[in-house]
Amino acid sequence: MLMPKRVKYRKAQRGRMRGKAQRGSTLAFGEYEQSIFFSLRTSDRRMNAGRLIREVVEAKGGSAGGHGTMAGARLSVKGLSAAARRRLREEVVRAFLDAFGVSARKGKPLA
Repeated sequence: MLMPKRVKYRKAQRGRMRGKAQRGSTLAFGEYEQSIFFSLRTSDRRMNAGRLIREVVEAKGGSAGGHGTMAGARLSVKGLSAAARRRLREEVVRAFLDAFGVSARKGKPLA
């Protein structure tokens, strides 16, 4: 894309971006002591991470909190079988992906 060499606010002249999460949005999750923990980070100013994580996790019976760019949540899986825990985790991740406006992608393990 052609762009002027010297412009004070260069990003304002980019083409139209599609979806809600075009800037760096990251969801990390893991299971520890019969709970699934979620951590959400975003640099997109249009998206409020705290409100998004509350809407998704509290609908499943968990607790969440956060601010504009950072948020965390905990979802109890006490008494659920391994298959039910996996299904619940997949449902929550799918809800996050839908809220981000992106299609399913294979995650990258941290370790």
